Amino acid sequence: MLIHLIKKDILLVSKYLIIMLAVVILFPFFILWSNSEYTFLGFMLPAVFAVFMPLQCILMKEYKYKKASAYLCSTPYSREYTVISKYLLCFALYVICCLIYFIETLIVPKLGNIDIELLAFTLLVMVVVCGLFLPLYYKLGYEKVRYFFSLLIVASPFLMSLTVKHIGNNASAFFQTNTWFVWVILLVSILLYGFSALISVMIYKKSDL
Repeated sequence: MLIHLIKKDILLVSKYLIIMLAVVILFPFFILWSNSEYTFLGFMLPAVFAVFMPLQCILMKEYKYKKASAYLCSTPYSREYTVISKYLLCFALYVICCLIYFIETLIVPKLGNIDIELLAFTLLVMVVVCGLFLPLYYKLGYEKVRYFFSLLIVASPFLMSLTVKHIGNNASAFFQTNTWFVWVILLVSILLYGFSALISVMIYKKSDL
Protein backbone atom coordinates (compact mmCIF):
# COMPACT_ATOMS: atom_id res chain seq x y z
CA MET A 1 0.00 0.00 0.00
CA LEU A 2 2.81 2.39 0.82
CA ILE A 3 4.28 1.95 -2.66
CA HIS A 4 0.97 2.94 -4.24
CA LEU A 5 0.70 6.02 -2.03
CA ILE A 6 4.25 7.06 -2.91
CA LYS A 7 3.49 6.58 -6.61
CA LYS A 8 0.39 8.74 -6.18
CA ASP A 9 2.47 11.55 -4.66
CA ILE A 10 5.07 11.28 -7.40
CA LEU A 11 2.39 11.59 -10.08
CA LEU A 12 1.00 14.68 -8.35
CA VAL A 13 4.31 16.54 -8.69
CA SER A 14 6.00 14.77 -11.59
CA LYS A 15 6.71 18.06 -13.40
CA TYR A 16 8.28 19.60 -10.28
CA LEU A 17 10.38 16.51 -9.70
CA ILE A 18 11.88 16.75 -13.19
CA ILE A 19 12.80 20.39 -12.57
CA MET A 20 14.29 19.67 -9.16
CA LEU A 21 16.32 16.73 -10.44
CA ALA A 22 17.70 18.99 -13.17
CA VAL A 23 18.74 21.46 -10.46
CA VAL A 24 20.40 18.64 -8.49
CA ILE A 25 22.38 17.64 -11.58
CA LEU A 26 23.40 21.13 -12.74
CA PHE A 27 23.93 23.06 -9.51
CA PRO A 28 27.22 21.35 -8.53
CA PHE A 29 28.70 22.48 -11.85
CA PHE A 30 27.55 26.04 -11.14
CA ILE A 31 29.38 25.94 -7.79
CA LEU A 32 32.46 24.56 -9.56
CA TRP A 33 32.26 27.25 -12.25
CA SER A 34 31.98 29.99 -9.59
CA ASN A 35 35.31 28.79 -8.10
CA SER A 36 33.75 28.46 -4.65
CA GLU A 37 35.91 26.70 -2.09
CA TYR A 38 32.76 25.21 -0.56
CA THR A 39 32.03 22.69 -3.29
CA PHE A 40 29.98 20.55 -0.90
CA LEU A 41 27.24 23.20 -1.08
CA GLY A 42 26.74 21.96 -4.63
CA PHE A 43 25.24 18.86 -3.06
CA MET A 44 23.73 20.07 0.19
CA LEU A 45 21.64 22.98 -1.11
CA PRO A 46 19.98 21.30 -4.11
CA ALA A 47 19.43 18.10 -2.10
CA VAL A 48 17.45 19.95 0.56
CA PHE A 49 15.50 21.86 -2.08
CA ALA A 50 14.83 18.70 -4.10
CA VAL A 51 13.30 17.05 -1.03
CA PHE A 52 11.34 19.92 0.48
CA MET A 53 9.89 21.65 -2.58
CA PRO A 54 8.11 18.57 -4.02
CA LEU A 55 6.82 17.80 -0.53
CA GLN A 56 5.43 21.29 -0.21
CA CYS A 57 3.73 20.98 -3.62
CA ILE A 58 2.16 17.65 -2.63
CA LEU A 59 0.77 19.07 0.59
CA MET A 60 -0.50 22.15 -1.25
CA LYS A 61 -2.47 19.96 -3.66
CA GLU A 62 -3.84 17.86 -0.81
CA TYR A 63 -4.89 21.01 1.02
CA LYS A 64 -6.56 22.33 -2.13
CA TYR A 65 -8.50 19.11 -2.68
CA LYS A 66 -9.47 18.15 0.86
CA LYS A 67 -12.31 15.92 -0.28
CA ALA A 68 -9.84 13.72 -2.14
CA SER A 69 -7.83 13.23 1.06
CA ALA A 70 -10.99 12.36 2.99
CA TYR A 71 -12.00 9.85 0.32
CA LEU A 72 -8.52 8.30 0.35
CA CYS A 73 -8.73 7.74 4.10
CA SER A 74 -12.08 5.95 3.67
CA THR A 75 -10.36 3.36 1.48
CA PRO A 76 -8.01 0.61 2.75
CA TYR A 77 -5.25 3.25 2.70
CA SER A 78 -5.18 4.26 6.37
CA ARG A 79 -4.22 7.67 7.70
CA GLU A 80 -1.08 6.15 9.16
CA TYR A 81 0.07 4.90 5.74
CA THR A 82 -0.80 8.26 4.16
CA VAL A 83 1.52 10.06 6.58
CA ILE A 84 4.34 7.53 6.51
CA SER A 85 4.38 7.56 2.70
CA LYS A 86 5.35 11.27 2.83
CA TYR A 87 8.32 10.52 5.06
CA LEU A 88 9.44 7.62 2.89
CA LEU A 89 9.16 9.75 -0.26
CA CYS A 90 11.36 12.46 1.28
CA PHE A 91 13.98 9.91 2.27
CA ALA A 92 13.84 8.30 -1.19
CA LEU A 93 14.44 11.69 -2.82
CA TYR A 94 17.41 12.25 -0.51
CA VAL A 95 18.91 8.89 -1.53
CA ILE A 96 18.39 9.71 -5.21
CA CYS A 97 20.22 13.03 -4.73
CA CYS A 98 23.10 11.16 -3.06
CA LEU A 99 23.36 8.73 -5.97
CA ILE A 100 23.29 11.51 -8.56
CA TYR A 101 26.04 13.47 -6.83
CA PHE A 102 28.11 10.31 -6.31
CA ILE A 103 27.98 9.55 -10.04
CA GLU A 104 28.86 13.15 -10.87
CA THR A 105 31.92 13.10 -8.60
CA LEU A 106 33.12 9.94 -10.33
CA ILE A 107 32.79 11.60 -13.74
CA VAL A 108 34.09 15.02 -12.65
CA PRO A 109 36.48 14.61 -9.66
CA LYS A 110 36.82 18.39 -9.32
CA LEU A 111 33.33 18.46 -7.84
CA GLY A 112 34.85 17.06 -4.66
CA ASN A 113 34.19 13.98 -2.61
CA ILE A 114 30.92 12.74 -1.23
CA ASP A 115 31.93 11.51 2.21
CA ILE A 116 30.01 10.32 5.25
CA GLU A 117 30.28 13.74 6.94
CA LEU A 118 28.56 15.47 4.02
CA LEU A 119 25.84 12.81 3.85
CA ALA A 120 25.23 13.04 7.61
CA PHE A 121 24.94 16.83 7.71
CA THR A 122 22.69 16.94 4.66
CA LEU A 123 20.47 14.26 6.14
CA LEU A 124 20.26 16.18 9.41
CA VAL A 125 19.24 19.39 7.62
CA MET A 126 16.60 17.49 5.62
CA VAL A 127 15.29 15.83 8.78
CA VAL A 128 15.04 19.14 10.65
CA VAL A 129 13.19 20.89 7.80
CA CYS A 130 10.79 18.08 6.86
CA GLY A 131 10.54 16.78 10.41
CA LEU A 132 9.25 20.15 11.59
CA PHE A 133 7.14 20.98 8.57
CA LEU A 134 5.03 17.80 8.43
CA PRO A 135 3.76 17.75 12.05
CA LEU A 136 3.01 21.49 11.88
CA TYR A 137 1.20 20.97 8.58
CA TYR A 138 -1.03 18.24 10.02
CA LYS A 139 -1.65 20.30 13.17
CA LEU A 140 -2.11 23.84 11.80
CA GLY A 141 -2.86 23.37 8.11
CA TYR A 142 -0.98 24.34 4.98
CA GLU A 143 -1.96 28.01 4.95
CA LYS A 144 -0.48 28.73 8.39
CA VAL A 145 2.90 27.11 7.88
CA ARG A 146 3.79 27.56 4.21
CA TYR A 147 5.06 31.15 4.43
CA PHE A 148 7.40 30.51 7.34
CA PHE A 149 9.04 27.50 5.72
CA SER A 150 9.17 29.15 2.30
CA LEU A 151 11.09 32.01 3.91
CA LEU A 152 13.35 29.51 5.66
CA ILE A 153 14.14 27.73 2.40
CA VAL A 154 14.90 31.02 0.62
CA ALA A 155 17.18 32.12 3.47
CA SER A 156 18.89 28.73 3.86
CA PRO A 157 21.67 29.36 1.29
CA PHE A 158 22.76 32.48 3.17
CA LEU A 159 22.47 30.77 6.56
CA MET A 160 24.52 27.80 5.38
CA SER A 161 27.19 30.05 3.86
CA LEU A 162 27.53 32.02 7.09
CA THR A 163 27.68 28.83 9.14
CA VAL A 164 30.36 27.33 6.92
CA LYS A 165 32.49 30.49 7.06
CA HIS A 166 32.42 30.59 10.84
CA ILE A 167 32.74 26.94 11.81
CA GLY A 168 33.76 25.17 8.60
CA ASN A 169 37.46 24.76 9.36
CA ASN A 170 36.88 23.99 13.03
CA ALA A 171 34.28 21.37 12.11
CA SER A 172 36.67 19.67 9.68
CA ALA A 173 39.37 19.47 12.33
CA PHE A 174 36.87 18.18 14.88
CA PHE A 175 35.63 15.37 12.63
CA GLN A 176 39.16 14.31 11.77
CA THR A 177 39.84 13.61 15.43
CA ASN A 178 36.31 12.51 16.40
CA THR A 179 35.07 10.31 13.57
CA TRP A 180 32.49 8.69 15.88
CA PHE A 181 30.47 11.93 16.01
CA VAL A 182 29.31 11.43 12.41
CA TRP A 183 27.55 8.23 13.44
CA VAL A 184 25.94 10.12 16.31
CA ILE A 185 24.55 12.63 13.82
CA LEU A 186 23.18 9.81 11.66
CA LEU A 187 21.58 8.11 14.65
CA VAL A 188 20.06 11.36 15.92
CA SER A 189 18.70 12.10 12.44
CA ILE A 190 17.01 8.70 12.21
CA LEU A 191 15.52 9.01 15.69
CA LEU A 192 14.25 12.54 15.05
CA TYR A 193 12.73 11.48 11.73
CA GLY A 194 10.97 8.53 13.34
CA PHE A 195 9.71 10.68 16.22
CA SER A 196 8.42 13.29 13.78
CA ALA A 197 6.57 10.60 11.81
CA LEU A 198 5.01 9.27 15.02
CA ILE A 199 3.82 12.75 16.02
CA SER A 200 2.40 13.39 12.54
CA VAL A 201 0.49 10.09 12.59
CA MET A 202 -0.99 10.86 16.01
CA ILE A 203 -2.07 14.34 14.92
CA TYR A 204 -3.54 13.20 11.59
CA LYS A 205 -5.52 10.37 13.19
CA LYS A 206 -7.28 12.89 15.46
CA SER A 207 -7.90 15.54 12.78
CA ASP A 208 -11.26 16.10 11.08
CA LEU A 209 -11.22 15.88 7.28
